Amino acid sequence: MPDRIARTGIGLFTLTTVVFWLPAVRGAFDGPSYQWGLFGLGGRGVGGDYWFPVVGASGALAVLAGAWRCRRWAFVVLAAWSMVVFVAVLAAVTSNPAGFRFRGDTLGIISPFCCPCLWTDIIMSGVSEMLRFLAHSPSFMRLE
Repeated sequence: MPDRIARTGIGLFTLTTVVFWLPAVRGAFDGPSYQWGLFGLGGRGVGGDYWFPVVGASGALAVLAGAWRCRRWAFVVLAAWSMVVFVAVLAAVTSNPAGFRFRGDTLGIISPFCCPCLWTDIIMSGVSEMLRFLAHSPSFMRLE
C-alpha cells in the first residue's frame, strides 16, 4: 500500500488525466450527442479520433494500477506526467492568460482561473512528492 505522499501523487495524477477518461466515458455513453476535442483531435461520440482518449485512459489506468502496487516505473511516469502538465499550464497561461479557464458543460460552469499560481503549486508539489517518495522508499531499491 502506498504511503500518504504516494497517495497524494496518485490523486493528482487521477485528477489531471480526466482529459482522457471523461471523453472516453462520455463518448461511449452519450453517443453522437457528445462532441469532444483533445489536442487537435476530436469527434462525436465514438466517432472520429475516439481511439485517442481510449488509449490515454487505458494508459492512465495502467499507471494507476502500477502505482497502487508500488511499482517504481509508475511513480517515474507520475513525476514525468506532472512535469508535462506543469509545462502545458505554463504555456497556456503565458500565451493567453484571459483564455485560461475551466469550462464544465455538464454543470454549466465557466470559471476563470484567476490564479494560475495555484495550479503551478499543486503540480509542482506533486512532482516533488513523487521524487521524494522515490528517493526515500526502501521498497524501491530492488529491481522489479
